[in-house]
Amino acid sequence: MLNENNRLIDESSDELESHKLSCIILTRNEEEVIARCINSVIKVADEIIVCDSGSVDGTIAIATSLGAHVVNTDWPGSHGIARNNGMAHAAHDWCLHLDADEIVDREMGKSIREALKLKPSESKAFCFTRQAEFAGTAIPSLPRPSKRMDLVRLFSRRVGRFTTGMHEIVVDTKERELLPGKLYHWRSFTLHARFAQFNDYSDNEADEIHASGSSFSVLRLIFKPFARFVWHYFFDGSWRVGKTGLIHAMTMAMAEFMRQAKLWERQRGTVEAPKVEYYEQIVEQ
Repeated sequence: MLNENNRLIDESSDELESHKLSCIILTRNEEEVIARCINSVIKVADEIIVCDSGSVDGTIAIATSLGAHVVNTDWPGSHGIARNNGMAHAAHDWCLHLDADEIVDREMGKSIREALKLKPSESKAFCFTRQAEFAGTAIPSLPRPSKRMDLVRLFSRRVGRFTTGMHEIVVDTKERELLPGKLYHWRSFTLHARFAQFNDYSDNEADEIHASGSSFSVLRLIFKPFARFVWHYFFDGSWRVGKTGLIHAMTMAMAEFMRQAKLWERQRGTVEAPKVEYYEQIVEQ
């Protein structure tokens, strides 16, 4: 057998042993989804660490019953910081990072073990293909070419780390490889819950855009939601799943509109109170 440097390995030697793997899962009130997340990697990871930020439901009890090591921590303000902090609790250098509502499919699990069996260099990182769910349906996904190698979830903590912004990415790794298989993002949200999430995310995203110095643009307000719909419905393939795909694409366009509209809101300044003459006239009547 050859390792990734094309050097012959003695199959009876210890060199065939994989790098040990720690799986780090972020949680807060995830009792509905944590079991399936842990079960999807229980035969893949050598240890599972659940970094919990104040759950008041059954998340901790469920995770503990499945053999995970639970670390209680305050929410540090971003997923990137939380993931970096989680690596400090890992027993092994190679870390797999998941959210509680994600599921590693069988092919991806096999790919992870096979990749680590080759003992890759510390400068290497592995990218995943993530498939989203909407209203209980797996939504077709075709990541933009510029984003395909951005979803890094497996790397050595000796080299890689996450950025701390709203949409964290892994930096400092030199080589990347896309693993076969899928990482399912399966939340089973109602529309009410999904819109509430969009509302929270768009607040943070508008704050980041505003802090970067970017100015609101009417053209972006009109064009970007439309472009987001076109991308998801036609190019990403939401049209393949009928009405569900149509509504999914429209909600993604709405999320983009909220982001741009909230940037306008932040840059227009304080909302003025009604002029005195408005309500004085009412009193006089």
